[in-house]
Amino acid sequence: MTVEAAEAGVADAQLQSDSEGPASVGSGQEYEFKQPENLVIGACAHRARIFGILCAISGFVHVVAVVLSLTGLIDASGIVYLLPTAVFNIVLGILLFRASTALTRVVTTTGSDVSLMMSALTNLSKAFVVQIVLTALVLVAIVGSMVALVVAARMG
Repeated sequence: MTVEAAEAGVADAQLQSDSEGPASVGSGQEYEFKQPENLVIGACAHRARIFGILCAISGFVHVVAVVLSLTGLIDASGIVYLLPTAVFNIVLGILLFRASTALTRVVTTTGSDVSLMMSALTNLSKAFVVQIVLTALVLVAIVGSMVALVVAARMG
């Protein structure tokens, strides 16, 4: 079964299960996701892990560039952008890796799917906050730079 087919099956199953009530089973047990849902969750976990690893690697490459800039081996003019980007990518990578781990555990364990899913969603939410804040800061910096360049061009 492909992920796309599983996603479609999950949507159909969700429509059918909406009338069944909350996602819990009696006697204190948590809801257990079924095979089509686990395929979608597993694919998401795999993608989050790959992206998290790539973000972390990118962050560490930026750290190396910062060190090379500080030692004078490469031009230091971009260090103002390299250091925040390094921190951002490393933090984002860690959050995505944590989400991936929780999602993988949803698929590979039984009895705690809902709490593991909530852990994954918490880490994904934090990753989104990091993305939102950095994107807003970059936009402010770009607009500020553009305004400064225009003002400098008119004055000079």
